[in-house]
Amino acid sequence: MMKIIELNFYLGGGGASRLMADLSNQYASDKDNNVIAVSVIESETAGNNFISFKKDLIPSVKYIALNKKSGLGLASLWSVYRLIKKERPDVVHLHANILLLLLPVLFCRKVNYVHTIHTLVTRQYPQGIIKRIANWLYRNGKVIPVTISQECHESYKDCFGRQEDILITNGRESLKTTEKISLVKKELEDIGVSQGSIVFLHVARHHPVKNHDRMFNTFQRLSNEGIDYQLIVIGDHYDIYEKQFRFHKQIHLIGARTNIGDYMSFADFFVLTSDKEGLPLSLLEAMSMGVIPVCTPAGGIKDVLRNGENGFVSKEVSDESYYQIVKYALQHRDEISKQAIINEYKEKYSMEVCAKHYMNIYNGTDEQHKY
Repeated sequence: MMKIIELNFYLGGGGASRLMADLSNQYASDKDNNVIAVSVIESETAGNNFISFKKDLIPSVKYIALNKKSGLGLASLWSVYRLIKKERPDVVHLHANILLLLLPVLFCRKVNYVHTIHTLVTRQYPQGIIKRIANWLYRNGKVIPVTISQECHESYKDCFGRQEDILITNGRESLKTTEKISLVKKELEDIGVSQGSIVFLHVARHHPVKNHDRMFNTFQRLSNEGIDYQLIVIGDHYDIYEKQFRFHKQIHLIGARTNIGDYMSFADFFVLTSDKEGLPLSLLEAMSMGVIPVCTPAGGIKDVLRNGENGFVSKEVSDESYYQIVKYALQHRDEISKQAIINEYKEKYSMEVCAKHYMNIYNGTDEQHKY
């Protein structure tokens, strides 16, 4: 039996937490594993619009919330150490800041520590004390670093001058429709999505790196040109755009949702306009349902998508380039097989594939992905 702790600041609100929840479920479905999902900060305290993944955990996953006010305070570091000392796991898999592992690494030495860095390493570790601590932990084999895309791997090399990280591409459970699908159909009809409408879907909270100005400017240009489409935006914190698009007939900000599969089932295209990315799980979710991605070549996106084969990718991360690729996608969408996208997802990006690679790291047997 293997005892595994999956650890993050909180269980919800982003791709790192989504991966943590999916891995927890995948491993806990094997009765030979004892899995504990740990949040340093209780998810429900993170805000009114916060989407928690705690409810997605299967019953065999033990959930522990340390209920700390901050992720990196001394009380948080001490509580994480005491928990690991008490539980005596075989593996601790961290999805947050490396400082959470400092005390456990020093005083709980029989545990295998794995750290997935969910962004560019140079962004995670600017110059300073945290970078020096991370460098020591990785260099001496105290913690196994995992990067999630080729660009993130190159960033690791740029940051530390070495290549000891293991590259594991993110995985995601396949999206499914729910009992709410008829309500979603009615909701979309009420805002103007009719049978035959070309539907673009974006799923993300508002954040500067997503460059939502680029997305909205692109689709506003399409509206001005009289092009027929509907853009559905799922996510929170879009307040600055509410006034501009409140009565727009083609751009719809519908807020946060948990039943994403229902909305994906009505979408023709999935859009991302990011300046920077690791590897967005929302992209893999779209592929799991055969929705055609139209994205900028940010981060790990360019490692997954091949323009004109399994999606459409702009030549550059720029407004004009993205606008041109959306226009191109509208003209060539019938050239891409949705079933081929689904098949590629199953082969490369399913949670089963991802979890298998991580389990090999836990066991110390992953040679395929080492640099």
